[in-house]
Amino acid sequence: MGPSFKLDLSVWETGCPLDAYCRLMHDHHQRADAWREESIAAYSPEHRTRFQELRREIASFRAEHRTLFRQGTFDQRDYPETARVVGPVELTYVEQMRREFGVADRGFPQATSDVFVWARGEPKCRWQTKVGGLPYRPQGKPWPQSVPDAESPSHPMTFLAQFNFTESRDLFPDLPGEILLIFAENEEFATPNALTFEWYDYGITSLVEPDEIPVPDWQFVSCFGFHHRTVDFARTEDFGLIDSRSEGLLVLPATKIGGFPAHSLDEWYGTVDSTPAGELTFLCQLNAILPRPEQYYPWLNQREPLDLKEHTNPTQTLILGDCGTIAFYLDGTGKVRWGFHTS
Repeated sequence: MGPSFKLDLSVWETGCPLDAYCRLMHDHHQRADAWREESIAAYSPEHRTRFQELRREIASFRAEHRTLFRQGTFDQRDYPETARVVGPVELTYVEQMRREFGVADRGFPQATSDVFVWARGEPKCRWQTKVGGLPYRPQGKPWPQSVPDAESPSHPMTFLAQFNFTESRDLFPDLPGEILLIFAENEEFATPNALTFEWYDYGITSLVEPDEIPVPDWQFVSCFGFHHRTVDFARTEDFGLIDSRSEGLLVLPATKIGGFPAHSLDEWYGTVDSTPAGELTFLCQLNAILPRPEQYYPWLNQREPLDLKEHTNPTQTLILGDCGTIAFYLDGTGKVRWGFHTS
C-alpha cells in the first residue's frame, strides 16, 4: 500500500513553544490596553458611557459561555486562535493548549482522527491526500461529467480532492477502496449532484496524464497533506454554551479522517439530509484552506510568511463557500454521502 506522509509534531513543538507566544502577546495586549485607556479619556462623556456599556455586554456574553481556558499567567486573548488548521504552527499550538488546559481529563467522549496539515504544490507520490492538481486515477477512464439541467449543459467536473485511507485503516477496516477521489460540479455545492466520488486501490501502474485532466471550473490551491494522529472531543449536553475558541480545542477545525464532524447532521446541506442518521458513518472532512497571514510556515514547505494580499489569492486558498466545510459519510450500502456547511 502507498504510505501517507506523517508529520512529526514534536519537532514543531520544540520550535514553537506556547509559553513564548503567550508571553509576547500578553505584553502586546497590555501596551494596547494602556493606549486604549488614554484614548478613551479624550472621548466625549456619551462615548465613554457607550464604551463602558459595550464592555459590560461582552462580559455578560462571556459569562454565559463556558471556556476550556484556565485563568493563570495569561488571559484567554493571549493564546493563539483556534479557528482553522492549515500549517504546522496552528496544529502544534492547539495540541499544546489541549495539554495545558487538561482537555483530555475532563470526561469528554473521544474519537481518534488523522488530521492533515498542508504543503503547497504537487507531491512526489500521486496517491497522497491532496487538494487539486493531479489525481490518483487510471489513464483512459472517461472523466466524470456533471448532470445537465435547464441552465447548464453537461461538462467535465473539477477534481477537488482525494483522501488516502491507507494509514487510517484501523479506523475504517472495511472501505470500498483505499483512496477516495472527489469531483465537483462547480464551487457552489448547491445541488445533490454537486459532487461525484470514485474509489481506487493503491497499485495503479498507468496514471492519467496532466494534459488529459480538464481545466478546473474555478481556481484554487494545489496542495498535499501530512497526517498527525490525534483525537477529537465531543462536547456533552451538560457542558452548556461554549465559546468558539474552546470549540476549536475540542473538535479540530481541520481536514481530517475520522474524529467528529464540525457540525451535526441537521446543519449540513447535501445528500446526508436524505439518509437516516443511523445508517451513516462519518469518514472524513475537507476544511476550507486559508493560510494565516504574517505567520511563519503558512505551509509546511514554506517558511516565509504570506502578506495580507497573498493569503487571499486563489492560488493560496480553497474557500468552500464562506470558508466552509464538506463532510463525507458512508451509508449502509457503501455509498458516499456528503454535507456542506458554508461557514
